[in-house]
This record gives sequence, C-alpha cells and structure tokens, in this order.
Amino acid sequence: MTNGEPVVVRAAIKPLASLRKPLRSVNILTKNEMTAEIVRSDVCPVASAAVIGEAVAAITLAQALVEKFGSDSVRELQDHWTRYQDHLRQY
Repeated sequence: MTNGEPVVVRAAIKPLASLRKPLRSVNILTKNEMTAEIVRSDVCPVASAAVIGEAVAAITLAQALVEKFGSDSVRELQDHWTRYQDHLRQY
C-alpha cells in the first residue's frame, strides 16, 4: 500500500444536481403543470466532501492495518506492530 512515504490521496466530486432556475414539470397526482422545487442551495460542497474523504481514507488505512497485523484487541494490534518494527530494524 505504501513504502513508508506519506500517503497522497487525490479525489474528484461531480457537480451538484441543483439548478438556479426551476424546470417546468407536472404534478403526477393532479396532472397540473408546475415548476420543480430547488432542493439544494449549497454551491460549494468541497468542505464537507473533504471531511467525508478523510473519513473514508482513514477507514481504508485502518482496514489495511488490521489485515496486515490482525488481532482481537487494540493492545494485541500494538504488540504485533511493535514486533514488526523490531523485525524491520534487524535489516
């Protein structure tokens, strides 16, 4: 996954689906013409998307750590990690 260098994540998000000008539509129940509602008003999701991206990256890294060092508790995981570091120092 990494060779010890910092992990760099690049991400992209699609544009929001909101419109500034509501489209013409039809009410399905009454069959009357109407305008669609503007549902979203936030125009810059970058701040919230960054928080979500960080969380997903952290979960993915944690899953890789548990996959490599597997354990039943955090204490055991720490012991496995320490032994692995000691093993690397021998080379």
